[in-house]
Amino acid sequence: MVLTFKLALKYLTSKYRRGFISFSGWVTIMGITMGIASLILTSSIMNGLQHEIKQKLYVINDQIVMYPMTDIKNSWLDVNNKIKQINGVKYCSPFIETYGLIQIKKTALPVLIQGINPDDEKLSNPFIQDINLHDKLSVTSFDFIMSEQLVNNFNLRIGDQLRLILPKFHAGIIQGEPLQKNIHLSDAINVQYGVNNQMIYMNIQDVMLMLRQPSPTGFKIRTSSVANVSDVVSILNQDFPDFRIVDWSSQNQLWFENLTMQKRVFSIFLSLLILVSLFSLVANLSMLVVEKQSEIAILKSLGASDALISNVFLLIGFFLTILGISIGSAIGLGVVYHIDVISQFIETLFNVKFFSPQLWPISFVPWKIDWNEISLFIGLTLFLGTIVAFIPARKVMKIDPAILLSYEG
Repeated sequence: MVLTFKLALKYLTSKYRRGFISFSGWVTIMGITMGIASLILTSSIMNGLQHEIKQKLYVINDQIVMYPMTDIKNSWLDVNNKIKQINGVKYCSPFIETYGLIQIKKTALPVLIQGINPDDEKLSNPFIQDINLHDKLSVTSFDFIMSEQLVNNFNLRIGDQLRLILPKFHAGIIQGEPLQKNIHLSDAINVQYGVNNQMIYMNIQDVMLMLRQPSPTGFKIRTSSVANVSDVVSILNQDFPDFRIVDWSSQNQLWFENLTMQKRVFSIFLSLLILVSLFSLVANLSMLVVEKQSEIAILKSLGASDALISNVFLLIGFFLTILGISIGSAIGLGVVYHIDVISQFIETLFNVKFFSPQLWPISFVPWKIDWNEISLFIGLTLFLGTIVAFIPARKVMKIDPAILLSYEG
């Protein structure tokens, strides 16, 4: 083993090669370095992006929504109370939804009307927690809350009276004259990502009165954590078979599938970079075999086994791979741990924004290190680096010292 190590070190530092490691050796090391660093950086950012978006969507969306498929006009209050008693349910809020038009001066603005229970909604809706809903949406006041953007666009003021026009439905068909009602603007909310800009909130009793509907459209449920959503859904499916239950992950499935696909594609392309560098390793070791074939022939004539000399080249390949992995891991982790400073510098320098708040629920570059993934990247690279080193090592076994030395003599 000591002899193998000494020979490997001798070949790496041979006077016939410029510098400690040859140029092709450095090309191999830099290829592995860039591949490992890029994989660690991409993996950490994509994992952080998935984590942050998951947390944001969990907060801004209704975790679970239940829609009754049968008439519950006489039992919806009991259903609401029963849901609240389920383990893992933090809040439950009944709601009623419909579409309509608001007449603002000469403009008819389409809106989504959501009738809410002020007591329950204040606890479950993070966007209106700072509003005194008891005063702003009292029963039979026909007050409503809308987004600040619409208030500013139409120069509205708190207390303005507007005309609400509702279609009259019967068995899924619009019939007769539309319903009309004067409603009053009581407050405005700052619309954030994930909230319909043209949604207005009203008291659920007022909307049920206008629509002459005795029961809510459904129930919005907020769970105590992300982890127990699936458990709560399972219980709800068992206890309420006559309800259609939709959870937040299915509503945002496209988000998660898109991020997973992006991560997979990036990983494949970056892995190809490492494979190219490993081909460079094969070429580097093959050139070394050709260059050192005279010395190899002498060693064989002196009794050195094929296995010993092959191990020399395997050790050189292992050394170059380890060096590339070490430098790449240090660079990748260093960039990840300082990604906040680096991203802010790049955004300021080039006047760009990596994640626009208008398109993404986050405005910073997130990161989350998955040590299992990093260990997998490093392990596979080291394994492949060792495997490809067998290609030039096999050439050593084919060298016949008798023929080679007689030819040179």
